[in-house]
Amino acid sequence: MLYTQLLLRASHTAGTGFGAWLQLVGAPAADLGYLATSTVNLQRNLALVVCALAAACTPPTPAKKAVATTAKSRQPPAFAPPPGQLVFVSERDGNPELYVIQTDGSGLRRLTTDPDGNFAGPIAPGGTHLLMLHATDAAGHREQIHVLSWSNGQVQQNRAVGPASTKIRNPAWTHDGTAIVFEADTASFRDLYRVGRDGGEPVRLTDNREGNFEPSVRADGTIAFVSSRSKIPAIYTMKADGSDVRRLTEPPGHCSEPVWSPDGSKIAFVRTGPRSSETYVMRADGSEQRPVRATPLQSGTDRDLSWSPSGASLALTHVGQTSTEVRLIAVDRGTEVVVSPKSAIAQQPVWLGNDAVLVWSATVDNNADLYAYEVASGKTVRLTHHPAPDWLPRWLGPAPSNGQPTPAQAPPSAP
Repeated sequence: MLYTQLLLRASHTAGTGFGAWLQLVGAPAADLGYLATSTVNLQRNLALVVCALAAACTPPTPAKKAVATTAKSRQPPAFAPPPGQLVFVSERDGNPELYVIQTDGSGLRRLTTDPDGNFAGPIAPGGTHLLMLHATDAAGHREQIHVLSWSNGQVQQNRAVGPASTKIRNPAWTHDGTAIVFEADTASFRDLYRVGRDGGEPVRLTDNREGNFEPSVRADGTIAFVSSRSKIPAIYTMKADGSDVRRLTEPPGHCSEPVWSPDGSKIAFVRTGPRSSETYVMRADGSEQRPVRATPLQSGTDRDLSWSPSGASLALTHVGQTSTEVRLIAVDRGTEVVVSPKSAIAQQPVWLGNDAVLVWSATVDNNADLYAYEVASGKTVRLTHHPAPDWLPRWLGPAPSNGQPTPAQAPPSAP
């Protein structure tokens, strides 16, 4: 999802760089509309900005004793990432543009050339289409979804779909890759819409003045989303046409970031309480809600939730008082490990097609690059090397004989 993934540097707080991205994809990344109705969430996200800016301008301070354990350093064999490619955002040529590399960091190519800002969105099932959020300030701030057709390692077509609006957020593919569900302020504070991959008239799915946000689409078309229609942000589900709306969560706490498990049986989400914003899981009907950790979180904020392809693990970003790190949690056992280096501001984890390798963006010495992590060995490898920020990775599977990349499958392993 294009959530509130904070990746800030002191020199990138305006225009179409990191600062603009805060407005585009939120703090991972959040301009969540429902924050306007949530003082707790507003304070939390302001704290994230302060934390990120402070980390970019000052040396890291020793972290306090954490609930999670830090992954031990080892001397593993040579790193062997799964085949495929990574699409990501880089500012190495002055403004946010899309680039692609192989999963081992080789073969860098630029995909888009635009005077405005381009931000990587989800890749369609099958890997043949990529969503891009285009932002321009040429005649007032406007945002629009673009669909990039992908074949033989190249962008074949760049098509704008859906409305151009001041806020377009969290686009998500339907399971068959033929349509996109997204949130926009086109006719309201924020509502959910559906548009075909090839364009056409968007269909409005929700109509509530308090706002609807963060759609996640299951294989059968069921949409999990956040709504503030009852004054407190909660998780709801509805059918693909917007009917049969059901509320799944109740107070205490504000709920956000719903993400379907790969098999569609569970939803992971974040519940915000007085002391922390913690990851929970529940069944698809809202039953059996529980913190995913065996030991409840005492402070800090979870975001960027990412199910492993097997559904055994959740990777996420955890923002604490002195750190921003990627953590891995075994869903059934509730055990947790910090997998990013202590010296890095790490976030935006994405799986490379199986449970074996994660990629994230990490800022070290005020420089944001992409890193890969091998779960079994604990080995971390730097994939990009440039003084300008590289961030928001998206994985494309390997290209078969027909030249069209498809997601890879491999036996999973839990942390």
